[in-house]
Order: sequence, then structure tokens, then C-alpha cells
Amino acid sequence: MPPHGTMTAAQRALGIAEIVGLILSFVPRGWPVTRKEPLRHCALVNKLWLAEALPMIWYSIDSSIEALFKKLEPGRRQFYANFVVLGESNALHDKKCFKSLSRNLKGVVFPKMECLLLFTDGKRGEFSLPKLNCPNLRCMSFQDLDIENEEKDDDMGPAAWESIFWDLSTNYPSLKELDFEFPPLVFPYAVRRLKKRHPNLRDCLEKLKFREVTQFFRRGVLAGDNDYFEP
Repeated sequence: MPPHGTMTAAQRALGIAEIVGLILSFVPRGWPVTRKEPLRHCALVNKLWLAEALPMIWYSIDSSIEALFKKLEPGRRQFYANFVVLGESNALHDKKCFKSLSRNLKGVVFPKMECLLLFTDGKRGEFSLPKLNCPNLRCMSFQDLDIENEEKDDDMGPAAWESIFWDLSTNYPSLKELDFEFPPLVFPYAVRRLKKRHPNLRDCLEKLKFREVTQFFRRGVLAGDNDYFEP
């Protein structure tokens, strides 16, 4: 036993940030949220462990960014936003939600965020993308909220995708990759217009599949090709 007050080699090692970070890298984390509980317990050990655990806890967000950051004190939002690399949000159909998001995240920057998962609810009409300040965002993925229905096709109409495509070029100019759970139903030449407005997406769009509206009926009912086309 070492003399009283003398640190052992193990104690000294656990006071080195690089070693603590290596240890925490082996702690299970990810989805579902409960898998992050071990990391949260590690963060309570001391200040050093907290500093090493926080970037891992906040690396990916398993719930809506808006809902999560709304619970945080305004003065702490930027601190946690600095850690986020993978985030989740929703394509907004309600203008009230859009205003609430703008208010809660005003001035907040996500400097490390690289990928954003957006959920859609299948409603018709125009949508708005959340205007998050992510200067280094590279990838955006769209997924239907009804993820359990494997046979389901894209519920959103071409008007919704048209408004989303418009927001892509204005809100996320750094974007280089898109991914869709289902091939979107779009207006004629919608993909061509997106390529023109957002040159960074040209290579990505060449690899994706879309369904184009081919017939217009009364009462706003649209018909698209059963076959997919590649732009």
C-alpha cells in the first residue's frame, strides 16, 4: 500500500485527459437514449471526466434539436451546440413552430454539425426547413415519421418538396449530400432547378431517384410515374 496521501500510478493515469478520453471511448453509447446513461454517470466523477464525456454525450442528438434546446437555459445553449455533430429536426409545416424555433435558437451556431436528419409528417402543402446555423453541414437525410410502415411510399406532395428544395439553397449552402427514405414526388424540372440553385448538390442529385408528376387532375390531385427516374 502506498503511504497515506501518495497517489498510485492508476490514480495518476486517471488524471490524464488523454487516458480518460480513451477509456470513455469504449463506453457504449448511441441510440436509444438509454445507452448514453453510462456516459452520463462517468461525467459525474469529476471535472476532468465531465470535460471528456460531454463531447461524447452531445456528439449525436436522439431527439428534436428544437425540443431539446428549448429546455436549456439560453446562456448555455451555445456551449452544448459546440459539441453536436449529428442532429435531428423536423420539416416544419406550421408557421408557429418555425417562429418558435427561430426564437429559441437565435444566435446559436452548430460549428461541428455535419449531418442532419429531418423527419417529415406527410402533410400536403408547403413546408419550411428549420433554419439552423450549421456552417459545416455536409449531409441531410429525410425520413418519414411513420418509420414502422415498410411498405409506405412518399406521402408528401410536389409542393412540399418544391418549398424544401428552395430552402436548401438558401439555408444550407454548404450541403453536399442528400438522402431520402422514399423517392420524392416532384414537379417537372424541380431537380434541374435545384441543381442550378445549389451547385454543391449536382453530383449527389445525379445518383438519386425521384418520381416526377406527369398528370394534373381536378381538386389538386396529382399523378406521378410508377417508374422512378434519375435526373
